[in-house]
Amino acid sequence: MSIARDGTACERGRSRRANANEVAAEEVLASLDSLPDDVRKQQRWRADQLVADVAALKIRTKELRDLDGGMVDVGPDGYKVPQDRQI
Repeated sequence: MSIARDGTACERGRSRRANANEVAAEEVLASLDSLPDDVRKQQRWRADQLVADVAALKIRTKELRDLDGGMVDVGPDGYKVPQDRQI
């Protein structure tokens, strides 16, 4: 797998992980009412961490998309070079 394709795969992985973390945080928050106070506090902390991870993953995914947007495919080998560079 080329570097360029691997980067795109990482981007998709980050996006999936962000979505999974977002769903997990929502599930944790939805179940808080039925828990004892000490467990509720721990679960709120966990949900906050998941939300923070989601935000970081979304920022990194956007950065990778922006970086990939300035690239152009070179050929069947899948390698990419910046658009301003001569092929």
